[in-house]
Amino acid sequence: MGCDNTFATPYLQQPFKYGVDFVMHSTTKFLNGHGTAIGGILLGRDHGFMKGPATKMQRVLGGNSNPFDAFVLVNGLKTLEIRMQRHCENAMQVARFLDGHKSVSKVNYTGLTSHPDHAIAMKQMRHPGQ
Repeated sequence: MGCDNTFATPYLQQPFKYGVDFVMHSTTKFLNGHGTAIGGILLGRDHGFMKGPATKMQRVLGGNSNPFDAFVLVNGLKTLEIRMQRHCENAMQVARFLDGHKSVSKVNYTGLTSHPDHAIAMKQMRHPGQ
């Protein structure tokens, strides 16, 4: 079973804790933080698969980063925690505002206790997200 953890990031959710076999991240989005480098990460529990077929596929497709993109990603990771905290705080404020607005019939945000998956989100995530 795999999980695309791009929008949750490792800061908000760690899928391996819940039995996921593979985790994917787009490093272009939240991990980088600036959209200045294109990349992705595939992580897996099965070391044999990761060192065998996955590595072969990566080499065939040329999926390794250039040094500058790696540098930019590392710099983005330094501010991941504070950026994700702010995203989440802002998302909660917007959701609460919209939830109380008379012109809005429904807000679909797992951070609100009215959401049917609120308990699951709170159990497996540091915060329901942005």
